[in-house]
Amino acid sequence: MFNYYKSVTKSSTVLGSVELDKFLYTIKNGNEHLEQINKARTAYTIDKNQYKFIKLNELPCYTLNFRFNKIRKNSNIIDSTGFIYLDVDGQTNINLSNPIIFASWLSLSGNGRGILVKVENINSSNFKVQYNQIAKALDIDADDGARKATQPNVLSYDPNLYINYNSEKWLVEYKKSVETEKAQHSSNLKATNTIETVVDYFKSSLRFDNLSDLIENIEFNGDVIHDFKTKVLYSKTTIPFNGIQEGKRNTTLIAIAYQIKALNKGITHETLFRLMRSINADHCIKPLSLNELNSIVSYAINQEDPEPIKNAERRFVFNSDYDLTTKEKRQAVIKVINQDRVKESKLKIEKAIEQWDFVKDGIITQKGLAINAKMNIKTIKKYYPSYKSEIQSLNKEYRTNNKSP
Repeated sequence: MFNYYKSVTKSSTVLGSVELDKFLYTIKNGNEHLEQINKARTAYTIDKNQYKFIKLNELPCYTLNFRFNKIRKNSNIIDSTGFIYLDVDGQTNINLSNPIIFASWLSLSGNGRGILVKVENINSSNFKVQYNQIAKALDIDADDGARKATQPNVLSYDPNLYINYNSEKWLVEYKKSVETEKAQHSSNLKATNTIETVVDYFKSSLRFDNLSDLIENIEFNGDVIHDFKTKVLYSKTTIPFNGIQEGKRNTTLIAIAYQIKALNKGITHETLFRLMRSINADHCIKPLSLNELNSIVSYAINQEDPEPIKNAERRFVFNSDYDLTTKEKRQAVIKVINQDRVKESKLKIEKAIEQWDFVKDGIITQKGLAINAKMNIKTIKKYYPSYKSEIQSLNKEYRTNNKSP
């Protein structure tokens, strides 16, 4: 099943799902959008702007890599479709005899190809690496721009659609390539990552932090964000982003298993083992044996009433009534921080005015305020109009009281 959408740009809301065979049938035989597809294909060589407009706005699109919950974004991934989609630009003549190609068709422009490959154990964490590895196995120059878990594929048309129902499945095995190792040891990656972004399968049934405990008693009153004013501690499950080193496998996996058990008191041995097996395979530089892993899981399960370890802190939490993007959350945080800065600046100015020493410093001036409040003159000028009347009154009073007889 593939999710489909109105178009690339008009909305990222999932409109529904379509069966694999129906999707491929539409590519091979066309539908009510065929006229627009042909129009776009013609425009590709004579009017790139028209082609781009049709592609982005007038044709439906599909996500062929993952299924999503309501909105097409990484945090809403439900599970893999069982396929990975690769995009080839500027090349239509590829080796279709490669046994891992399940399906291939002409792209919308008619100047490239789309390729579907069956996959197993693919997730948003290993997606990019596997995209590159499959491209190498196919000996194609795959489009890096399409190397995204959320990549939408615009409906195309190809009466000569290629399908091989007996194609081989690409099985994702941890550390099959040097590139995978590099990805895990990259110094550009963050030190840790919350577990739900790397083990998508379990997201709906387990919790990997207790942020909900912080939020449940908050009265948002319609606000998007709540500010605790100071950072508060909470518990979350994390995985080292640079891989779990050989000498740290047991302690790290025990800590992860314990935290998951503490956050999910009723978790079964089977469920925890499946989850830990995935983490062990995907994130240990050299995975532990299943017997060793089972001992770790048994230890965690046998903890009668474990308390989750408070290992994270947060100042802001968001109202779950709003479906906010990462960008929108960042903007909300910046807005609150800016409001705090305004309050802090005004308090400094007010304190400087209140404690002003007329005998020592004479009348109140913008330059004098900047010196006494230890603030930038530009900041003083920005907020000066709010205090201008008060300052003029105080200066007038000082001059009146200090007139020569």
